[in-house]
Amino acid sequence: MTGLIDAIALRIIPEGFRVRKHELSSTHVLFVASEDTLKPEWLAKGKEIMDSLSEGRKMLEPMMYIGGAYKHSHLIELVEDLGGYILQKNIMQSEVVLLMLVPINDLTIVEKKRKNFSGSLQERPLQAVK
Repeated sequence: MTGLIDAIALRIIPEGFRVRKHELSSTHVLFVASEDTLKPEWLAKGKEIMDSLSEGRKMLEPMMYIGGAYKHSHLIELVEDLGGYILQKNIMQSEVVLLMLVPINDLTIVEKKRKNFSGSLQERPLQAVK
């Protein structure tokens, strides 16, 4: 496990993050890093995330947005700024369909933004292809 911590600290974390703290569980590694002194709430948030992953709770919710293509980039930017991902974007004339992973804690923010575009936002569970 020491090799993994060294790899994260030396190769993955940007050079400017001088202040670091890590914790290990049997299945997860918590690594918090900053240029400044680590605040207790950052460490608490990291532990909360690690605990929720250990319990098998979801962090991201698959969602589909269907609406006008006008200003849909604002919704894309919001999802990415919140830590989500755009999995697929289809533009068909004046309509756009976005398949995205949205952080569970930020669904209400995305829903508010969606109302500005008068599109629909629906849960879309991902399914494996057999």
